[in-house]
Amino acid sequence: MWMAIAMAVSAVVSGLAANQAGKANQAVANANAALMDAKAKSEKRHADFKANIKRDKGKREKGRGMATFAKSGVTVEGTPIEVLGEMAQDIEFGAQLEIYEGEVKAKEAKDKANMFRFEGKVARQKGKTALTASILGAGASMAGAAGKAGMFKSSAPVYNTTASGSMSYGTNQTYFSGGNTSGL
Repeated sequence: MWMAIAMAVSAVVSGLAANQAGKANQAVANANAALMDAKAKSEKRHADFKANIKRDKGKREKGRGMATFAKSGVTVEGTPIEVLGEMAQDIEFGAQLEIYEGEVKAKEAKDKANMFRFEGKVARQKGKTALTASILGAGASMAGAAGKAGMFKSSAPVYNTTASGSMSYGTNQTYFSGGNTSGL
């Protein structure tokens, strides 16, 4: 009996440890998710910063182009204006590309954050399940040991069968007989 008690206690302690590990794993996963959330915000800010640098650099290049045209005596119409227009489009395209790339990186970080959160929930649930299983296992172990030790009396009915086919339930009273049933 003492061995069964020791095994039951061991099972419960093991379940408690698994539950605590589940909580700890969830906390780690949530911390990793928070880091990924911060990374996502950082990626967006960095992309906006790089886009603004590209725009500023483009404005300077456009200004130099206009100055070069003016210095050479070319009026800003026709082909020169088309060149400056294409320059502006290229500059803005480069800026938008930086923003898009930042959004893609931010989305990847957000997805990782969500995956970490999910993994944390799974770890937590796994710990709870292990605890429940250990408690149920300990209870079953204790019940089995108590039954073997004779601590439980059977409450199941006892059926006796006689040679003539009659059955009785715990007394000499006949419930079933192979004889005449016409009086029923």
